[in-house]
Amino acid sequence: MRVNYNRQINKVIDISKISRVSGREFQKGQILKGEVLDIKQKNILIRLANSTVITAKLTDQMEFSIGQKVMFQVKESNMEQILLKPIMDESSNPKSNKLSQILEEANVTVNNKNIEIVDKLLNNNMKIDKEFINKILTLTRQFKDTDVDKLILLLKNDIPVTEENIEQLNNYIKNNNSIKQDMISLANHIIDDEHINVDVKQKLINIFTYSDSDFSTVDTKSSSEDMSLNVGSQEVSEMVDAKLNSEFVKNQQVSTDVISNQTNDVNMEKLGDILSQEGIDELKDEINNTYTLKGNNTLDLSKDLTMEKLQQEIFALEIKEEIKKHIMNNITNRLLKTAVDKNIYLSKNALNDPKLINEYFNDIYNKVVNILKLTQGTMNGKNSAISKDAAKIKNNIEFMNNLNSNFNYVQLPFKFNNKLVGSELYIFENKKSPRKKANNNSISALLRLDYVNLGHIDVYINKLEKNIELKFYVDDDKTKNVIDNHIINLHKKIISYDYNIMGLTVINNNKNFDFVKDFMKRKSDNKSVKRYTFDMRV
Repeated sequence: MRVNYNRQINKVIDISKISRVSGREFQKGQILKGEVLDIKQKNILIRLANSTVITAKLTDQMEFSIGQKVMFQVKESNMEQILLKPIMDESSNPKSNKLSQILEEANVTVNNKNIEIVDKLLNNNMKIDKEFINKILTLTRQFKDTDVDKLILLLKNDIPVTEENIEQLNNYIKNNNSIKQDMISLANHIIDDEHINVDVKQKLINIFTYSDSDFSTVDTKSSSEDMSLNVGSQEVSEMVDAKLNSEFVKNQQVSTDVISNQTNDVNMEKLGDILSQEGIDELKDEINNTYTLKGNNTLDLSKDLTMEKLQQEIFALEIKEEIKKHIMNNITNRLLKTAVDKNIYLSKNALNDPKLINEYFNDIYNKVVNILKLTQGTMNGKNSAISKDAAKIKNNIEFMNNLNSNFNYVQLPFKFNNKLVGSELYIFENKKSPRKKANNNSISALLRLDYVNLGHIDVYINKLEKNIELKFYVDDDKTKNVIDNHIINLHKKIISYDYNIMGLTVINNNKNFDFVKDFMKRKSDNKSVKRYTFDMRV
């Protein structure tokens, strides 16, 4: 075996700067498409389609040229070596013939549909054999309205191919994946549903009010230990190894006893458990003024007033029964809205203690699972808007959990100064991608922010140890001017955390972020690392 250098003209490759992967990354029978880079002793150096480089041995003696693109089949793969069988030279055979050859070797029927599927599998460096191709074909029949590319994307990233996950992938692609917005929608549907009686609404209030530590079906302590977020000096360590813990997705069944335990004492809950004193005073004035209650025929609300006592006082009023029901319903809606508002946002303390992020998603997950159990037993089941909202949130968290097996992504729904701030954090590193020893403190990330007044802002962050570069992408000149006017203060604030600002720019660019192209299929550009720290304060 030798390399024909006659076809290589002025091509220089710095092998030392190329990241490599070991044989454990591949499976026997997998088809690889790559470019010949070099021959070193008896080994061939090949750059794959995803830009990673492998050193392998070949089963057959063949002549190759540097730069030649060849397809190989993995015959053996272990920690010590990779053994490849050359299948075909890309430059010598028509594409359809190559794909047909692969199908024939896998004993799969050769037709246009199967050729297209094999082509897509090759482009994604995925295993190609009879079993896997048939698996894809089965999925295409099962999910007829789903593009093959999306099915492959889920399979490649170890995300179960289900109707729910396909729907969630589409939501993420369409930027319709906000858990915060879905929680608000869920609360609004509960408030607007005239068919839900007050007792059920009060049970829902309890579900929203209490944390999962009060009544959860999940062992919060043990699940927290499964989350590989290690906190020290306000930093998130080894975030590349972290994922949303899987315990909450294992507990699919919620017993009736759990719901009952949450709600048996609903009438003993006090107004002060949900409303502030200011909120209680506002509610009292609103009720008395709206329904023209005067003298002794008024409601005297206080923070120690229980729901049971409140009901007694309302039904003791000398007014029509219909008005009493309206008053009780309005108070219940106010309590529900407040309970949701207090419990669907991350605490600002999560900036200093990211373990709270894990606890937050455990809590939200258990809330919606309990809501699903309650609504299926008391309302229109799966067909109600409430059940659909709750199921969407549940499926979203499960999808996020699966996504974090190979990627680093989390939603951060904060509320600062009574203003909603939705945010998403993307770490640009695929956990399956090769690691590089150099620059092991380097990190690239995207922080997507939604402000009440400023609108949407994308912040791209490049961090190498204590050096940081920031790029703000905004939607209009107004937002750009606001940030420009405060850029010095931002600069000083970041420096106060002992960081060096290497660049800080604001760009008016309406280019939309593509979840698949810009995140799931983003190349690591040799910046992949095994360990790094990321200061949440930044």
